[in-house]
Amino acid sequence: MARVLIADDAAIVRMVIGEMLRRGGHEVAGEAGTGEAAVRLHAELDPDVAIIDVNMPGDGITAATRIRESNAHTKLIIMSVLAGSPTRLAAAEQLRASYIAKPFEESELLSAVAEALA
Repeated sequence: MARVLIADDAAIVRMVIGEMLRRGGHEVAGEAGTGEAAVRLHAELDPDVAIIDVNMPGDGITAATRIRESNAHTKLIIMSVLAGSPTRLAAAEQLRASYIAKPFEESELLSAVAEALA
């Protein structure tokens, strides 16, 4: 079981991801709607995994970069609707993060979390 921070500007997306994670046995440590909130909550909550949408206010890539710089142990999963975007894939690689394209199935999300933790 992992403690997970979910960062996405759409509340409904955060809710669905949270439900998927809980069904998979994980704990939702917190939710953020902006990149700035994700960085702040990460510092407060110290989650095992942070799932960050790159397309949100406060820029998800910047937030993921700041989280990586402050804590190399948090596993990062970058998500985006821009499937296979070279920019997004390069950013994920540079951040040592997993990448998942929206929309995704529950099994894909849980696999991404398991792989990040492995």
